[in-house]
Formats: sequence, structure tokens, C-alpha cells
Amino acid sequence: PAGNAPCETHRDIEILYMKRVPVCLRSDYLEKIFYGIPVLFVESFSDVTEELLIANNHLFEQMQTIDLNRFDIRNYYQHLLSQV
Repeated sequence: PAGNAPCETHRDIEILYMKRVPVCLRSDYLEKIFYGIPVLFVESFSDVTEELLIANNHLFEQMQTIDLNRFDIRNYYQHLLSQV
């Protein structure tokens, strides 16, 4: 769920630290912020079905091999700056 602003929240980062795939509403902003990070973007949360999750299992598999140091605040800040 969205936080108080139309942007990524601590919830998204916590999900990534658990090596799970966040499901986010599609937006240009979030797609830039999470570029190269396994995130499932949907138009509406009602689009999320078991079939959709199975079809996107590759995102979960990709998440299992990702280096969590990438989400260290210093690295994440540099990543954000590179997307501007």
C-alpha cells in the first residue's frame, strides 16, 4: 500500500530486504526508482491473481540472487541520483 506520498515507502524496502517482490501500482516515478530491481507493476491491485504471480515467478527467482548491499542507504541514494 502507498505511504503518505506517491513514492516508494519503507514497506517496499523492507519487502526487498526479505528477498520478496513488491507489487506496486504502475507509475513513471516508481518505474524509474525501481529500475533494474525485481518489482511487479500493476495497473490496479485487483489485477493481482494467482496466475499473474505464477507468470512472474522469474522476478522472485531474480530476487533470490540479488545483492542486498544494493539497498544500503548510501548505495540506494546513489541509485536514486543516477535515475534523475
